[in-house]
Amino acid sequence: MYRSVTTINADNARKVFGATGQDIVWAVLDSGIDAGHIHFRKHENLDLRSPLSHRDFTADGPGEPLHDAHGNGTANASIIAGEVTEQDLEIVVKARGRDAANEKTTDLLRPHAIAGMAPQAKLLSMKVLDEKGNGKTSTILEALQEIQEINGYGRMIRVHGVNLSLGFEFDSEQFACGLSPLCVEVERLVRSGVVVVVAAGNTGFGYQQSLTGTSRMGMAMSINDPGNAEMAITVGATHRDMPQVYGVSYFSAKGPTLDGRLKPDLLAPGERIAVAAAGRAADADTKGVAQYVEDSGTGQAAAHVSGAIAAFLSVRRELIGKPEEVKKIFLDTAVDLGRTPFHQGRGLINLLHALEHAARATPQPIKPGRPGSAASEPRESSKQPLRLMCSYSHKDEVLWDELKAHLAPLRRQGLIEIWHDRRIIAGEEWSEEIASSLEQADIILLLVSAYFVDSDYCYGIEMKRALERHEAGEARVIPVVVRPTDWSETPFAKLQALPRDGKAVTGWGDQHEAWTDVAKGVRRAVEQKNR
Repeated sequence: MYRSVTTINADNARKVFGATGQDIVWAVLDSGIDAGHIHFRKHENLDLRSPLSHRDFTADGPGEPLHDAHGNGTANASIIAGEVTEQDLEIVVKARGRDAANEKTTDLLRPHAIAGMAPQAKLLSMKVLDEKGNGKTSTILEALQEIQEINGYGRMIRVHGVNLSLGFEFDSEQFACGLSPLCVEVERLVRSGVVVVVAAGNTGFGYQQSLTGTSRMGMAMSINDPGNAEMAITVGATHRDMPQVYGVSYFSAKGPTLDGRLKPDLLAPGERIAVAAAGRAADADTKGVAQYVEDSGTGQAAAHVSGAIAAFLSVRRELIGKPEEVKKIFLDTAVDLGRTPFHQGRGLINLLHALEHAARATPQPIKPGRPGSAASEPRESSKQPLRLMCSYSHKDEVLWDELKAHLAPLRRQGLIEIWHDRRIIAGEEWSEEIASSLEQADIILLLVSAYFVDSDYCYGIEMKRALERHEAGEARVIPVVVRPTDWSETPFAKLQALPRDGKAVTGWGDQHEAWTDVAKGVRRAVEQKNR
């Protein structure tokens, strides 16, 4: 997850908005959580205040909700919350791979730090699966009903969200799709004000008999329960750091639902995710280190979404108790991977986009003072912020998000106002809106890559007009080289590019150093424009 945190822009959301999950409680209905793992120590993620208490629904007595013999619950909980750095303890990730002979290999990786999507969120362990990872729907129903009671049936939201990285085959002979007892209970919980995130299932790949024999292929209509619940946020899986290239994971359950509805809702990283090792996943011979292993599945993908929403709610607290609004925001701001909706839903979750969207939608407070008085009138600063626009290929959107985070100091100082095409309101003509913003921009960044050069719109329309305005002295154009490509003979080759020496950002040993160099260059351009 030290790689996938960037994929969903949770790291940049922390930098820009301080989205850490503080004071948010997320219930994990799984195989328990290992309280002994150091991952949960720094932020005391498992320390809860009354009336919250961990529960084991698999035992007749008190049970062991903070013991995880299977390991799945600890793994998913570590994606949602928690944090460890090499200053706390040496971190070791057991990574799986294959050699040239296609033989399985194991490598030991040592990252500097690993954190969940919402490092400071509190985790409520509700153990519903046994040491083999098996469970009953009746046990899960009991746990969901307990959350209703804890929250006073919506009157006092103490548990803000639920993660269900589990699933059951849909019984089509007994229940209509989405109306099984488990789906109905999930719907009730959502209506009471709780966000419920569910794994789509790992049943998206199987065997099919044809006239020529048996073939392995993707399986449509393979969403598990309770992922069929309409109001749940049902999550499929994608690659941990190259989702635009690899698309939807082969094993990820695919829609539509049996009654023809669009599912899954979102995608999140679910392939070879570094997760906290516990139970059968832990290595008894490796002691004195923070143990992590790589695991795959839509359960890991769902945990990413749970963590992202926990982080979101810690910033946008006015949306606590409004799960349907939260779901809409995340669906509207997801990144389209260009795959069929019945495989990808609305696309890849993006926490930074969701927070930006919510910030723009929030009404500004009315300033105190009598109408017409100085206190009631908006005051203009001596210098208006410069309008900055970026022209980029959507295949480089992750890199643009990274740059925006590094430009945050300029934005917070009121020196620039950043425009990008995600600010277009639904229903507006996007080409006209982009053209209008291009004409009004004071500084225009070109995110240079092979994808940018290959884009007819970026290269043939936006770049051409940007350079015309640059030549006329109306705007400043700055090429920002983000990926290695031959741009020496392009029309903008004569301009001073960033980072220094025109070395592509992705080619730097430390990309944050490269982005900092770019941000400093933009600051110099702003200062020159303001003279």
